[in-house]
Amino acid sequence: MINYFTFDGTDSRTFNTFIATSNMFDAPEENVDTITIPYKNTPVHISYGTFKPFSGKAVCYIPSDMQNNIDELRNFLKSRFASCRYTEALRPGEYRIARFKEAFEVDRSDRQTAAFALTFECSPQRFLTSGDTPIIMTTSSTTITNPFMISAPLVRAYGTGTLTIGDYTITINSVDEYVDIDSETKQCYKGDVNCGANVELTDYPLLVSGENAVTKVGLTRVEITPRWWKI
Repeated sequence: MINYFTFDGTDSRTFNTFIATSNMFDAPEENVDTITIPYKNTPVHISYGTFKPFSGKAVCYIPSDMQNNIDELRNFLKSRFASCRYTEALRPGEYRIARFKEAFEVDRSDRQTAAFALTFECSPQRFLTSGDTPIIMTTSSTTITNPFMISAPLVRAYGTGTLTIGDYTITINSVDEYVDIDSETKQCYKGDVNCGANVELTDYPLLVSGENAVTKVGLTRVEITPRWWKI
């Protein structure tokens, strides 16, 4: 199967660009300190439970009509000043959050074809598209099973009441229809409105690996977008 990428919603085939090789879905390095203790041959490793940003490279080629396509591709990539979603055709169920900030240099070209490497600065997570679908609570209690790494969900709660996710308790005192509790950005909001004053929580909830018990009291509806990811 021919491989290609999609970045910020635009398919690289728009620019007649395809991937020859890619390491965009390799694993990043762990954040860990190594401590050497005098007279002890085995060092001590202290893990922070996180991973370093990942530098991914896709080696690409344009098989025809090089001049027009290379200019359009360059302008497209260089006009994205924020991190965007990056996917590849060979991994349709996964994506990274990536930013193209390196120089754009063509390694080899002639009048019709070109070969070049694109380097992206990526978040360490390989997100799963299945984690973008909200889990809707239809009863007062449920169990969410996380088969992957500890994730930081987005919770949308309607009405007032209490929501418990594992060891985390959220109390919503007042709300205009609903409030979003975002464990990734650690914010409570509705659209552009900050709702932090209306929400009490022990901490922003996480979905640990394995089973997570979830209960709601008083709330009319709860949607939990799990944001599954793996390394």
